[in-house]
Amino acid sequence: MNKLLSKIYWKMYPGINTKVVYLQRFLYGFSLSDDTVFKSFGLTIKYIDYDLNSDLQQWCDVINNSYDDCFYDIDKARNFLTNHPIFQNGRTVLFMKGSIPCATVSWGGYKSNPVVGGDYRIGVHNHFKGHGLGRMCIEYAYSRLADEGFRFGESIITIKRVPSLMLHFSLGFEPRYDMRFVTYKDNLKYINLIQRVRLSYMLYKHHKQYITKLKKSFQ
Repeated sequence: MNKLLSKIYWKMYPGINTKVVYLQRFLYGFSLSDDTVFKSFGLTIKYIDYDLNSDLQQWCDVINNSYDDCFYDIDKARNFLTNHPIFQNGRTVLFMKGSIPCATVSWGGYKSNPVVGGDYRIGVHNHFKGHGLGRMCIEYAYSRLADEGFRFGESIITIKRVPSLMLHFSLGFEPRYDMRFVTYKDNLKYINLIQRVRLSYMLYKHHKQYITKLKKSFQ
């Protein structure tokens, strides 16, 4: 019976953990500055020059260490950062502890709707995790988007990346369940209706878990 249920589950939800969900919020209130990053974390900000192999190698070092399911070399990194399939005019920074890259984040406007901005490829080197750098990366990216005139943000996150979901929730991002109102829709053609219902339920549970934990912190 268990084997039958397992077969049915994977037929209905193949690769469900690799599918994405959508979070959105207005960008009013984002104002994390370079000075605050230095004062609060002791880090300086380095904008990556996509023409410099040394910059790209530092980015690769952080990303390859941060993720266990992807690998970038310099050529792949340059192509990804300069020809992103979803975002245009992407900017990427490294957060540096002296000469050591600790974390990175990229941001840009959606090609499908240039008035909406988003963050992508957030990475924190394992040696520097546990100090709030992931949340800082997200806040920094959306602060720069707000400075650039973007009023609305949308984050596309793989459902298995629960820590990223929680960090976005902590910055006021809300789940978007109605796919009529998401900015980037190309992902939807790879998600069937049953998967969409399952993803919505999983997202709802994660958000509820966050809200419950938040309420307990005030008790």
